[in-house]
Amino acid sequence: MKKSPEAAAVENVVPAHETYPSLCMSVGLSCETCVTDSSAHLAHVCRGLRGPMLAQLFVQIYTDPACSPMAPRFTAEYRRASIRSEALQIELLAEVISPIPFAPASAKDSGLPASARAARASVA
Repeated sequence: MKKSPEAAAVENVVPAHETYPSLCMSVGLSCETCVTDSSAHLAHVCRGLRGPMLAQLFVQIYTDPACSPMAPRFTAEYRRASIRSEALQIELLAEVISPIPFAPASAKDSGLPASARAARASVA
């Protein structure tokens, strides 16, 4: 007897006695590592999330009730990763902006106001 796709999918559902934490640990993934990594990725792509939104995202990402004790850790790690991500972006932006050279003074500068010409000359 051929099974419908829906019936086949139901057979692939995790049995009720097996929770995600136990499945994760069986492949060497700790709850701390899982939460830390996922919150860091989330902080990188979605900055500025606040408490209620973080809580909602946690519940959507970690659907197993056995994962719920990790919600405070998820929030704390998200905030920590957000600070690191923002600091890294500022550092990278500073690297990009700092080496911008000024063009040497030339005849084309004659159309600039005197203060701009003086500023450009002092830099060169």
